[in-house]
Amino acid sequence: MTEPGVLDNVEEFLRDMAEVWEGDASDADLQEKMTQEDQRCTLSILLLALLLDGKMGAPERELFKQACDAVGDKKIARYYDKRLRHLSLRFRGYDNITAQDLRDCFDPQASVSIPWNFTLQNWATRFMEFILC
Repeated sequence: MTEPGVLDNVEEFLRDMAEVWEGDASDADLQEKMTQEDQRCTLSILLLALLLDGKMGAPERELFKQACDAVGDKKIARYYDKRLRHLSLRFRGYDNITAQDLRDCFDPQASVSIPWNFTLQNWATRFMEFILC
């Protein structure tokens, strides 16, 4: 955020994500703009926060999609719904999630293998959540 005291303002967050400093990374703070590495780090932290919240529903996925789209450079970040759902399923299954797993969720250059039974596991989890409600 560019101003102190601004929290939970999606519009300003997305605007800040879109403003990239093209010059020397050491001067980016002076320009109040993010470097590409700042964007990657911010997306990873946002994704971690969404996972730790315990719910990766449609509103949370839409926020992450908007953040990926705000970056603008498709070489840095893209929204992959299947990767996001798979990571969420792994988190709910108590798998260890690494920083690289978070980055691979939106990195277009990452080679992510999703098991053949992911769809079955996802539907089984959603059915259990429905039954428990």
